[in-house]
Amino acid sequence: MELEWTAMICVLLLLSILKTEGMSFNSGGGLSQRRTGLSQRRSGLNQPMGLNHRIGNSRIGLNRSMGLNRRTGLNRRMELNRRIGLNRRMGLNRRMGLNRRTGLNHRLGLNYGIDLLSKYGRKVMRNQNGDDHYYSNFESVTTTSEYYEINKDQIINGTRRGAQNVKDVHKIGNIPLLGFKDAPRRPCALRKWCVCSHNYAICSDGGRDLWYIPELPREISVLYFFNNYLPFVEQSTFYNLTILNLKTLILNNNSISLCQPRAFNHLKFLKTLSISHESFSPEELKKCLNGISETPITNIDLLGINLPTFPLDIFSGLANSLVQRLNLYKTNVDIYNQEIFLIIPRLRHLELIYCNLTGTRLWHSDTLENLSLRNNRLTSFPRFCEDGNPVFPNLTFLDFSSNFLTTLEPSDINCLKRLNVLNIDTNPLFVIKNNTFVDLPRLETLSLSGIRSVYFTIESRAFNSQSLKELHFSNQILDWSQVNMNLLTMCPNLEVLLMSQNSLESLNEEDFYTLLSAMKNLREINLDESGLTYLPQVISKNLTRLKKLYAEVNYISGWPDDYFNFLTNLRELGLTRNLIEIINETSIPETLLAQLELVGLGGNPFVCSCRLLWFINLLEHTMFKDNVSIHFKFTSYPEGYLCNAPLKWQGQRISSTPISERFCFLPSPIAISLISSLSSLVLFVLCGTFMFRYRWHFKYAAYMLRFQHRRFQRLAEKGDNYKFDAYVSCSEDNVDFVLDEIVPKLEQEMGLCLFIPERDGIGNKLDGILLNMDASRTSILLISNSYARDHFCEFEASLAYERYLHEKTNCMIVILLQELDTLNVTKTIYSIIKAGEYITWCEGEEQRRLFWLKLIQVLDKDDLRP
Repeated sequence: MELEWTAMICVLLLLSILKTEGMSFNSGGGLSQRRTGLSQRRSGLNQPMGLNHRIGNSRIGLNRSMGLNRRTGLNRRMELNRRIGLNRRMGLNRRMGLNRRTGLNHRLGLNYGIDLLSKYGRKVMRNQNGDDHYYSNFESVTTTSEYYEINKDQIINGTRRGAQNVKDVHKIGNIPLLGFKDAPRRPCALRKWCVCSHNYAICSDGGRDLWYIPELPREISVLYFFNNYLPFVEQSTFYNLTILNLKTLILNNNSISLCQPRAFNHLKFLKTLSISHESFSPEELKKCLNGISETPITNIDLLGINLPTFPLDIFSGLANSLVQRLNLYKTNVDIYNQEIFLIIPRLRHLELIYCNLTGTRLWHSDTLENLSLRNNRLTSFPRFCEDGNPVFPNLTFLDFSSNFLTTLEPSDINCLKRLNVLNIDTNPLFVIKNNTFVDLPRLETLSLSGIRSVYFTIESRAFNSQSLKELHFSNQILDWSQVNMNLLTMCPNLEVLLMSQNSLESLNEEDFYTLLSAMKNLREINLDESGLTYLPQVISKNLTRLKKLYAEVNYISGWPDDYFNFLTNLRELGLTRNLIEIINETSIPETLLAQLELVGLGGNPFVCSCRLLWFINLLEHTMFKDNVSIHFKFTSYPEGYLCNAPLKWQGQRISSTPISERFCFLPSPIAISLISSLSSLVLFVLCGTFMFRYRWHFKYAAYMLRFQHRRFQRLAEKGDNYKFDAYVSCSEDNVDFVLDEIVPKLEQEMGLCLFIPERDGIGNKLDGILLNMDASRTSILLISNSYARDHFCEFEASLAYERYLHEKTNCMIVILLQELDTLNVTKTIYSIIKAGEYITWCEGEEQRRLFWLKLIQVLDKDDLRP
């Protein structure tokens, strides 16, 4: 009562000041009852105070912001300056913020959570604009800056931010926002934070500045309220939504920590409620869901709500509700206990995704139709059959993908007679047994992709099913050379086969025929990233009902001209990122082009020549019905259709090359000139390549001519007069060994005059070899693996061998230092060893004595010893 008198005094004081100063109200102002919130019903000021709903009448002349214009000295938000002497203790904050007990709602800038905060303690935080904001010092409140997930632009434009993305929001909330990106948008309500388009509204990224839900246009039926501040949710929180035909409400990251029971009860048209990334305790979440049974809500999403415990009665507020679909995403549940959800009488769709489930406890349910437990930590498949009776007799959809299941027994699922879709992707299964699915008469879609276990095997009749129409079997690490090719012969009614990312390069035409020929009803096949080098003939000849054929990211370079003649029903063809260089009129017949609706040939290494002229003209100049260019049928055109050759056009779009009829039919003289020039260039390159390849042979021939000339000149002038007794040829790796072990014996003990290139050679190495070998009576070749690999050593050996052949004398002594590797035995070395005896160096004392004995005998035979 005291507060009410205070409020009245404040208003009277304000009026007296204005009257004294001769101020007049702004004639343009008139607060409607709804916008000021000063009606009797919400104000809490009774009649004796003299403040009734007429205070919002236009006669008062207050503008729409309850603010006196600047001539009054008061700002647009009705801020009383300090000269008035009214401070916050009188209940007036800097936004004319009287709390709920004065009856002024948050449309006047009042903090609607002031009652709650006064109960738990409160702080005042001042933002950059100088406005005071109240927030609870309750530890569970999460500020916007600490958990910032999605903003308005990401939803509109489909971009990601943080851990969550728009695709997940669309899927989880079942709200298609595809039209939002291209639809005309307009500001609505608060321009800074809210955007509207058609029947959608997004209020996002307001942080603590947006602590209430504003008024929205009446046509809004879907509201996204992200990254704002609603620490306490009660019925009045959604007051501005009660006049809307709101069907969907999505609350994300709004720092909600406390919730009043029956908070959503006034939203009489609401069908879908999504709450994500809020700081609930189990008790507060239970309160928040309390009263849902009195609303028309049928879909509930609880996303990213990390509960420390999950009580059995957490969904007690959904008893007798209309809820049919419940989705728990990234909410720690640990054990899937069906007893928790039995209280929801109409529950048909249940999803527990990323909930860290490690076990299951199943209870009988006649209503459950769709169950998804994907992306958890389940290690064993639940037994849906007890004594042959199904736990969920009406189950039609079952998703256990991305778990840790290793076994799947037929007895676990064969009682689910209504099951239509089964997904067990990305599980480390060991084996799929014969006839696992044969007792599921309504099973139409089976997904077994991403079974990356190295132990995974699949038996020949594993897919035995007369009802199966769609099979997903992609991303496998199977060794297909060990798989029975009759694997798919037992599902003759299959219409869709997805086998991308399988290593099928080991299969031949016969294997493909056995694998695919039985599926006469196939409508779609996907063989992307499967290592194919050709299109199997069985597709063309046997799968004539095919409508979609995809074999992208393979190594296909072409196909027979008549390959597509029998595929008269084909509507989509995907061959992007293969090795296709040329497309001509025989590659894609006109009849095929006319019937195709989608063609993917981008990303191939096209050779931009006149052979591609037909394809370029087709894309640029051909029209089909309604005078629309045919290139609209081709995906990623023109940016995906680039030249790979010739080099001058590499990376350029094929449509921007100068290839045309005029370019491809040049006058004869120019053509002849070009051909002549190109021929000369090719011949020059070939000659240069030949000379470079055989440069050592040319050098050898030239030096041999000089060697022969010098030898005949020496014989004519000096006769048998030699400067050296022996020319020692060894590799650089063996030179130390030769100087330490061989040379001292020959020079010091035997008195021979030796020429050793590594010790005595100077100047040009090749000239030195030629001159000094000719001046030596004989040559001593010390052959090893390093010797055989050295080009200069091979040249020395060739000269010594040539001299040996021409002079027919013992002018070459061969010492084998080690056993030669086969790869190192060149033609020259082989000829030298084969020509005569050679002496082998050995490490043993007795073997060394024999070595020197043989070497001395050879030297005596050649009459080299003085």
